Amino acid sequence: MILLTWVAMLVGLSAGVLLSGLAGTGQLDFTGAAVGTQEIPQLSLDGYSPAEVSVNPLSIIITSGCTRMSMSTYDFQTDSIKRGLDGDRSGRPNAHDLMSDIADTFGMEVIMVKVEAFTGDAYFAKIIMRQGDRVLNLDSKPSDAIALAVRAGAPIYVKDTMLKQLGEEVC
Repeated sequence: MILLTWVAMLVGLSAGVLLSGLAGTGQLDFTGAAVGTQEIPQLSLDGYSPAEVSVNPLSIIITSGCTRMSMSTYDFQTDSIKRGLDGDRSGRPNAHDLMSDIADTFGMEVIMVKVEAFTGDAYFAKIIMRQGDRVLNLDSKPSDAIALAVRAGAPIYVKDTMLKQLGEEVC
C-alpha cells in the first residue's frame, strides 16, 4: 500500500502536493524562487544547513559543519541508505531502488531532501521533486527520503533548530 501511494505521487496523481500554476513564470531557480514573479517557498533553504549522511547498523548520522545528530532506525533502512551511498545495485532491488527507477522513467528529478521536524519520537522530512515546470513537495520519513536522495545524488538539508536542539558538537 505504501509503495502504491509513492507511485501515485511520483506520477503526479496526488492532487494536494502538486504545486501548479508554475507554467509561464519562467525558468525555475532552485535556490528559493522562480525566475519571474512567483515565489516557491518549498525551495527556500532559509533556516536549513547542508548535511552529510552516514549510517551505523541502527542509526542514520547527519553531520552539518561541526554538529552531528543521530536518528535511530531499523537495519533494513540503514542498509538501503548504505547501498545508495555505495552505488550498490547488485542483488534484488528494494523499494527505494524501485522509487528511483520510477522517478527516472517519468522524467522526475529529486531536487533536495529536507529533514525538518522532530515531534515526540518521530522525525519528519520532505522530498522536493521536479518534473518539467511542476514541483512536488512530498511528506516522508527521513530514512526513505535520504535513501532516495543518495540514489539520485540530491543534496540533503537539515533544519538549523533541529541541529541546535538534537545535535552534538564534534569539532
